[in-house]
Amino acid sequence: MDKKVTSRDVAKAAGVSQSTVSLVLNNVKDKKIKPETRAKVLEAARKLNYRINVNARNMKSRKAGSIGLLSSWDAHTFVFPPVIKGVQAVCSEKDMGVVICTGKPGISGKKDYIDYYLQNRIDGLVYVSYVGVLYEGVIEELTSYKIPFVCVIGARDIPGVSCVDVSFLESGKMAVNHLAEMGYKNIAYVLFDEINNLVYAERERYEGCLKAALNNGIKFSAVGPLKLSFDEETNISEFTAFLKSNEYDAVISTSYLCFLFLKAAARTGINVPDSLGVISLDNDLFAPFLYPSLTTVDEPLYDIAVKAVNILLEKIEGDTACHKLELMPHLTVRESTLRNSRNYASGSLHKT
Repeated sequence: MDKKVTSRDVAKAAGVSQSTVSLVLNNVKDKKIKPETRAKVLEAARKLNYRINVNARNMKSRKAGSIGLLSSWDAHTFVFPPVIKGVQAVCSEKDMGVVICTGKPGISGKKDYIDYYLQNRIDGLVYVSYVGVLYEGVIEELTSYKIPFVCVIGARDIPGVSCVDVSFLESGKMAVNHLAEMGYKNIAYVLFDEINNLVYAERERYEGCLKAALNNGIKFSAVGPLKLSFDEETNISEFTAFLKSNEYDAVISTSYLCFLFLKAAARTGINVPDSLGVISLDNDLFAPFLYPSLTTVDEPLYDIAVKAVNILLEKIEGDTACHKLELMPHLTVRESTLRNSRNYASGSLHKT
């Protein structure tokens, strides 16, 4: 069996002290190391295939070496996969673990994320809430136990709570500007709820749509909520009747409602995108596989998660500042809005 490589071996290969190796490989921030020295240590560690003894490091620092991920979203939804990829990317780079926490937010009963922190199994939490719906009891719990945490979406307006969010106002603007570029003139924004009851995300999307419509000089209406049931056929019939009784040439909504519009359009012989443009304000995983494929305004969930973890790691090290970040969405253009595809200039837009 090959001899286990130690930090002493790395120090000898790099021509530095063992303590310098420890400072570099543990990324100790309050000690100044020359860039050339840091590079020599990292190169020596790479050549020797040295692995940090994580357990020893954690015992010395009295930290768990892991963070928890708590989500209001189910694992099969479009939100969870990019978030967990972003969290894992940062933690892998830092030689930290990720613990998926249960104990559904907003539901009474045992919360394992509290136990994990008290048992020193996690050092802090990333909390992913529903868009516009935040379980304040979770925030109160985390705060009362002095657990370091950062919210992904949902806590923008809560004082003292760090949050990484998306600009929903820009989402609305992007959707309408794109439809205007494609030549659509009469747009409906189909809502899940009455306009006076909208959560902040939907309200900002609506405001962004309205501003862009006014700037482009095109018709824009907020419509809804349409009647929905648990039966898909009933929903498609409802949406079919809506299309037959209105003269909108484009609709903006969530991915599920857009799916119903695509089904209803096919049933009534309405051509998408020539006679009807359809665009979703969230990036459902199935959007590329619908027929026609669905144009979406995507939330940069991976990047949001990366930012959230980096802020959390600073908090774990003692940072007490409140961080409020807002990232820009991006437009992914697909078949459901490419009415004038021959005249379409891709510019900075992403086509799939």
